[in-house]
Amino acid sequence: MNYERLEQEATRQRKPVRDLSPAWERYRPLAEADDVVLGRIRHFTDDKRITLAALDCMGTRWVVRNGGAVWLAWAASAQLNGSRIVTAVKSRELGSGQRTAEPGSSFVEPAVFGNPQATSWYLFEGETDAARGLELVSGKAAVMLLPAGALTFRREWATIIPPTATVYCAHDADEAGDAGAAKVARMLGKRAVRLRPPLEDGDWCDWPGDPEQFEALVAALRAEHEFSLELRSARELCALPDPPGDEQLLGPLLLRGQRLVLGGHTGEGKTTMALQIVRALVERGEFLDWRGAGGRVLVLDAEQGLRTVKRRLREAGLEKSEEVDYARIPDGLALDSDERHVAEVERVLEQGRYALVVADPLYKLHTGDSNDEREAVDLMRRFDGWREHFGFSLLLPVHCRKPVPGMKFSIHDLFGSSAYVRGAEVVLGLRRASDGYAKLHFLKDRDGDLAIGAAWGLLFEQDGGFRRDPNDGVVRDLRAELLEVLADGEWRTPNELRKPTDEGGVGADRDRIKTELDALTSEGVLEFERGPAGRRNDSKCWRKWRDGADDTYATSRKEASAGEAERESGVVASPIGETPHDATLLDTERDDAQVA
Repeated sequence: MNYERLEQEATRQRKPVRDLSPAWERYRPLAEADDVVLGRIRHFTDDKRITLAALDCMGTRWVVRNGGAVWLAWAASAQLNGSRIVTAVKSRELGSGQRTAEPGSSFVEPAVFGNPQATSWYLFEGETDAARGLELVSGKAAVMLLPAGALTFRREWATIIPPTATVYCAHDADEAGDAGAAKVARMLGKRAVRLRPPLEDGDWCDWPGDPEQFEALVAALRAEHEFSLELRSARELCALPDPPGDEQLLGPLLLRGQRLVLGGHTGEGKTTMALQIVRALVERGEFLDWRGAGGRVLVLDAEQGLRTVKRRLREAGLEKSEEVDYARIPDGLALDSDERHVAEVERVLEQGRYALVVADPLYKLHTGDSNDEREAVDLMRRFDGWREHFGFSLLLPVHCRKPVPGMKFSIHDLFGSSAYVRGAEVVLGLRRASDGYAKLHFLKDRDGDLAIGAAWGLLFEQDGGFRRDPNDGVVRDLRAELLEVLADGEWRTPNELRKPTDEGGVGADRDRIKTELDALTSEGVLEFERGPAGRRNDSKCWRKWRDGADDTYATSRKEASAGEAERESGVVASPIGETPHDATLLDTERDDAQVA
């Protein structure tokens, strides 16, 4: 068994922990080695530039197999049911270098040697490198052994390391070692430092340096990573050039390396708007007031079914795009707990070189509680590290809490921990106002380029998606518009009047129309009747007064009182206060109010 196989087994799904203490007892302590065995071990340690003292510090044991072959062995232990047990036994033959592990071995906890409270920690691959590390590092430092290869560092192992410690990733100087060190750096952030063996494709046992030379390497790295504050005067700071314009992917809405959060209730258009943004970016097209700069996009969809995804892509006009990579993960991701998911996402990001990553929805990207502050911070820290490292903009559609009647829509309506929006540069809220109409709320913009507190009116069509309402912000004379439509003297219901202008209406909100109708009726400009000729008996209709139109009605609006009109024809001045705006009213005012 080689390290690669051990590493593969260690990264697979966790298996039940077994007590391998009986197997470990078959190996003998170094102190019991006779001269022949001890001579072979000394030959091995000299070749590896390690000492018997270092092996003894690691609890190394030995056994003779196959007619005289000497094997060294190391145990991994863990706490189980209140007792510390041996969970893995790994061994290597001194002559051939062959490695093996006892069946059922499980590396639950890492082995740590030296001072666990130290502010300097060193991570080494394998037992011999860890033994070499014990010879090289100061006695005040801690050495952590990675028992099954470069990539086996686990997130829970990071909790063993003091939060103020600097972690030196002393992995081998090869591709696997660099990948393992990068993995640790993503988990620990800037306190992880890559300490590479000076020999390409070599490890620390290959390097002939002594502790003083090792300390010189560490000191040089420490100087490079020394934290310092760069001070500039206000004048000097303002004299610096602005960031390059190519950082803008879609105007000030979408910038490289920044996070955009789009909140909205279920079914109100978050995904549709996200795909509109995607299309504008990849096709250098327009979205609302901005034009896309071009670039590749990755969509991580943890919610939609295949049929829905295909329909949405066709509606967005992306069905033929080669610039959009789409990953469907119906079961969601466990980016907080499953290193396989983390590693695969990182591989995709590394290969794709994306300008934008859409992760939808946020709550299905981890297995934790979306309201838990600590878990939310950790998840956002992972995404923030990725977007900084790979240089993409991150778009996160999130759900909203159940709306409270009468309360203004705000950033606090977005579901989950405040950590999701606290670190975001831009936060938008999408809210449906009526059929075919929505409001886009600008809730946060760290750079101050967007109109915070404003809400744009958006028109929506199934094929074209969202677009700005050209009348948004324009003061309408709804009274004049209603009188123009009603000038023909025909009866109309509020539902007919609320239709678009090309369908014979004024295209306004029903409640606003009803308010104007009531006012015009009270002023004697309009007349109202319930169930006039040719309409349903319960239809509520309005029209302009038609003076002298027939003998049924008063010859002039001034010649008959509302009471007379009601007695003679059923016409009343206004239904104000007669019938509340409830479900019954809405049900009776149907668009198809004409009867045969």
